[in-house]
Amino acid sequence: MCVICRKRAPKGDLARYVCPRDLAADSLVPDPGRNKPGRGFYVCGEPECREKFGKAEKGLMKKCKGVCI
Repeated sequence: MCVICRKRAPKGDLARYVCPRDLAADSLVPDPGRNKPGRGFYVCGEPECREKFGKAEKGLMKKCKGVCI
């Protein structure tokens, strides 16, 4: 499910981002192979969602705090 528009789509149609190993980092890490461990966030391919994802990334990073990787 896309974290922006909340629409469901096949996993292959969504881009996955994971929490960085270094929690001091300020952005999520792309996971094109969909195999990195840790908390993942999915975003669809819609241009509006991609744009909003960039703006929402800071808020999503708050969910990474305290996650053991």
